This record gives sequence, C-alpha cells and structure tokens, in this order.
Amino acid sequence: MFVIQEEDYLYHSGKKGMKWGVVTEEKQAKREVKAQKFDVKVSNSQKQIDILNARKIANPKNRSIRYEANSQMSELKIQQQKDRMNADRVRKGQMTTNQRRVAVGVALVAAFATYKFVDSGNARQMIARGKDFMDKQAVHEFKKDAKLASKDLDAEGIMKNVVHGG
Repeated sequence: MFVIQEEDYLYHSGKKGMKWGVVTEEKQAKREVKAQKFDVKVSNSQKQIDILNARKIANPKNRSIRYEANSQMSELKIQQQKDRMNADRVRKGQMTTNQRRVAVGVALVAAFATYKFVDSGNARQMIARGKDFMDKQAVHEFKKDAKLASKDLDAEGIMKNVVHGG
C-alpha cells in the first residue's frame, strides 16, 4: 500500500459551483471594457458630426461645403450605428460585425476547399488508405510492462517509471 501526498497528485482548479452559461462578474467586466471602446468611437463620431454641423451653420450659402459636410455626416452616422450595435453585442457576449464577417469568410473558404478536395478524387483515395490502415491495426496487442504491473509500486515508482520515463 502507498500513501499519496498532496504534492503528488493533480487536482481540479475550477470554481466550486461553476455553471455552464453563467456569466461571472469578472467576465462581464471584461466585456464592459471591450464595449466601452466602441462607446468611445461613438462619442468621437458625434464630436466630428458636431464639427461638421458647425461648419455647415458657419457657411449657409456655400453649397459645396454643405454637400461635403452632409455626405461626411451621413457616413459618420452609419458608423456610429454600427459601433453602438457592436457595443451592445459585446455586452451580450456576441460576435461583432467584423468577427461575423471573418467567421463567414473562414466557413466559405473551408467549404470551397472541401469541395475541391472531394472533386479532385483525393478524398476517396484518403478514405481507402485510412480503411486499409485501420484493418491492419484492428488486431493490436498491448505489451505488459512488469515494472508497472508490480503490486509494490509506490508513488515514487510511478513518478520514476511513468512520468520521467525511467
């Protein structure tokens, strides 16, 4: 018989009572920090919109300035809406617009690569090779190591023979 000391074994380091899908305060705080970056972008856009609006008011008769300011303001408002939406998504733990685009792009590339792989005929060859390999490996005998099968093996012996490969 052998005694396991505290430093001789692995233990679980999760949080007691942890549940799937439950957002901890720490995780929510991290999300809030990320969302605040989008909030800063929204406020910066608003500052730019205010500057453009002041420029429009200062030059009421100049059509080119008003036209340019209006077009820039509409672009800024669209970006502002996207940033607000992304801030809300981050707070809810969802992907932002750019993250969604990347995920869709990766899925499309993977689907296309799979299609081309199957279309080339290489998939059938790989499947056949895998079946042949598995058929050859079906009968596999395990070797018994007398050192590890000993009833007198203690914690130090396990560390020496298994962990350190003694």
